[in-house]
Formats: sequence, C-alpha cells, structure tokens
Amino acid sequence: MNAQDVQNRILTIHQRELASLVDDISRIEATSYDGVGVEKVYLHEGADVNRAISQVASSALAQLKRMPPNIMPPLVLRYGATDVPIIQLSLSSDRLPDTALNDLGQHIIRPDLAVVHGADVPYPYGGKPRVIMVDLDQQALKSRGMSPSDVSEALRRQNVILPAGDVKIGSNDYTVTMNSSPDLIKEIDSFPIKQVGGKTVFIRDVAHVHDGFQVQTRCKPTRFPSMESRALL
Repeated sequence: MNAQDVQNRILTIHQRELASLVDDISRIEATSYDGVGVEKVYLHEGADVNRAISQVASSALAQLKRMPPNIMPPLVLRYGATDVPIIQLSLSSDRLPDTALNDLGQHIIRPDLAVVHGADVPYPYGGKPRVIMVDLDQQALKSRGMSPSDVSEALRRQNVILPAGDVKIGSNDYTVTMNSSPDLIKEIDSFPIKQVGGKTVFIRDVAHVHDGFQVQTRCKPTRFPSMESRALL
C-alpha cells in the first residue's frame, strides 16, 4: 500500500478508537510510509504506562476486522526518555540474496537480541521478505475466460493445514498426515483451477510459481543488499 492508503485505511481508523479506548492520552502523532505506518502515543504525566500499552494492543486487535485483509497486528514498543536506540545493526553480503538476509535478521539475529535483559527489538526494516510468488500470465487467463480471483481462490482452497489424527494398527500407533499443503514449490504448479472447455486448467497453464519476495519499498541505496534493525537497550 502507498503512504496515503496506509494513512486512510489503517492509521486513521486506529487513531479514532485510541482516544476512547486508551486512558490518559495527551496526543497522537502518526507518520505513513509505503507499506508501513508509525504511531506515537504520548501520555499525560503520571499515567500508567503498562496499562496504556495493554489498551493500545487490544484496541488494535479490535480494529483489524475493519482494515485490509491479512494485515498483521502492530508491534507496540514502550519508549521513554531513557529508551534511546544505541545499537543499529545492518546486514550486507556480496553472496547472499536479499531474501536470505531478511530471514537472518528476522528469524536468527532478532530472537538472539530479544532475550537480552532490557532489550526492546523492533522488526527489521528494509530488505526483501521472502514469499512464494505466483506471477500471472494475463494473456493466458484472458484466453481461457478466467480472472486472477480464480487463481487466488484455487490457492486458498488447496493450501490449508488440516488436522489428520492417527491410526492404530495392532500395537503400533501411526500419525496420519494430509497432503492438503504442498511440501515443494513445484507442486503448486499442479493445482487445478477450473474446467474450461472440458479441460482442466492448472496453475502452470496460467502462472509461473517461484521462490521470490515482496516488492521492495524500504531499502537505502548501498553497495550491497542491506537490511537494518534497531535495538533499544
């Protein structure tokens, strides 16, 4: 989402509820960027900060249903005069792709920093978050009278986690697994979408599936792919 949509569809909606759901708010400042929004909630002197943090988090969860689908809950950080960012960690490599750097920062380095006593570590900023991409062939879709929503619905129906249970045979108890979620990327190519002219149209007929990344909107121009994370100690 661009900065204006982030402001109108996410931040503004949340700010309208903060004043009525969170106690002792002095003022709210918000800044919108491409794909991310930052809110600063200032409290009156003597306010219970812990209670305010809990109220901010719960109010955000209550507003998720009114916001764009699949949006993630916000990361709420306590910040005061003594909470000054003293560590800035940047990752760069001339061998690893941006997606690998993002995984390292998010899933390896950040958890190690977060267990330090008194540390408050936000999410990494920048880089390319790894996702499995399904690039659509618009001409192939049009020639079959299909739309992107048909592909999206097929992916939603055939990539789910279902409980399977177990089966007891004799003295052995076996765990039963379901093939409702693919183990390999190439298996997504074989997902059927719909019947067109008596023939089954598969994902591979109208799209290219590959290991990719989200559109990168937050990365400083550097010599190598980079990603930044700030740690508050």
